[in-house]
Amino acid sequence: MDSVDQGQENHGGLSVSSSVMTLAIQRCGQKSRFLGALKKVALVSTVLVLQACGILTKESIYEGLRSQEKIKEAGQSVLPAPLPSYQDYEAERERLKKGN
Repeated sequence: MDSVDQGQENHGGLSVSSSVMTLAIQRCGQKSRFLGALKKVALVSTVLVLQACGILTKESIYEGLRSQEKIKEAGQSVLPAPLPSYQDYEAERERLKKGN
């Protein structure tokens, strides 16, 4: 009665066929892919909701980057030119678009 020869393995007193183990392993892989896809859908949904509510705008992203640059500049002895406000940035952008 050698259960290993018959394609079965003994795990803690339980006899499990190798096909059942293979199926369980495949399902774990599918579950992990599903969770990865679910995380992506949740992230995209969150961004879309924030954008629809007006919380996430071009101006807020620009101002966030501008404040991060100010934080980086705090410890430097030679300060680069500060970034302009969003309104100045947009005006310069429009001026350059009309010039081309």
